[in-house]
Amino acid sequence: MKNLFVAAFVLGLAYSSNAQSEDKLREVGFSFSNLDNFSLVYRFGNESSLWRISLLNLRANLQPENDLGNKNVNTSLGFRMGKEWRSPISEKFKFRYGGDLMTSFNYSNSSFDEDDFNKSRSIRTGLIGILGFNYSLGKGLIFGAELLPGITYAAAENVSRNGPQSEEQTSFNSSYNFNLDNSLELSLVYQF
Repeated sequence: MKNLFVAAFVLGLAYSSNAQSEDKLREVGFSFSNLDNFSLVYRFGNESSLWRISLLNLRANLQPENDLGNKNVNTSLGFRMGKEWRSPISEKFKFRYGGDLMTSFNYSNSSFDEDDFNKSRSIRTGLIGILGFNYSLGKGLIFGAELLPGITYAAAENVSRNGPQSEEQTSFNSSYNFNLDNSLELSLVYQF
């Protein structure tokens, strides 16, 4: 699965670098929601239509084994790719709309000793809508805000053991979600 993600990312970068010679507009920057969910953003295209690539939630929290034998590993990585269209409202304001395909991977491993642990892996994928605006701050800087309603599918596997007398427990959960809450994303990009 990791190789598939890497291959898709490399192909996306190859396509974007090839397309740059004929594109008139490029943007690079970052976006965030909830003040803790940051992403790197790259967009390319023309004034009215841009392709979007976002690397989301690149996190790694590694806590090595302590005196009690406890250790924790938490990692996550997400990726979004899509298309947006822009319509001018005024000289500095533009309305944006479009959609992204997204996927994210999460892994967590908490162990207290070889007989007491909890491991989980999850994947989420879906279609995210884009409704928002851009405001030109001047000198190539653009502030943006987007509402991101989405339909996603999530699947998770959890493996745990609670002591030497217990057996290893494995569970699998999946869900479909429609999301409108907490879906405002703010961005600051440099246009060149």
